[in-house]
Amino acid sequence: MSTNNNNNIFEDKQLVHSLFSSEALKQIAEKNNEVPVGYFENYESKLLAQIKSTQNKPKRFVYSKWGQMAIAACFFSVITGTYLFIENRINNNLITANVRLQEITTSEINAYVNANEELAEIDWQSEITKEASSLELINTHLMKDTNNAQ
Repeated sequence: MSTNNNNNIFEDKQLVHSLFSSEALKQIAEKNNEVPVGYFENYESKLLAQIKSTQNKPKRFVYSKWGQMAIAACFFSVITGTYLFIENRINNNLITANVRLQEITTSEINAYVNANEELAEIDWQSEITKEASSLELINTHLMKDTNNAQ
């Protein structure tokens, strides 16, 4: 069996030597370096023909009636969704703006103040006094303006 392996190895070495000998490599190089007859003479015409064959008119996509309806439905749903989203935001802002302080119960205000300790630390009596004095000043100026107008 070992002689059989040695023969196979020897045959493989000869095959490799015959394939990659300098003479074989020269023959391969000569075959690969040869230019086909008339290659450069016909090259320009072949290239132009190939370019013209690839320059087709742009393709227009033609959709069936179902495809057109699907596209229209998509646009309609996007526009409707946007409109409803904007309307919902506007309505939510109006509802928030319509809440008056008088409508909020004292227990809700106390719960809010207790939950927010920073607000609870404010001296509410002094704040109320400041607001009341500023309202009195505005009222006196308005009274003066109405008396001067008459």
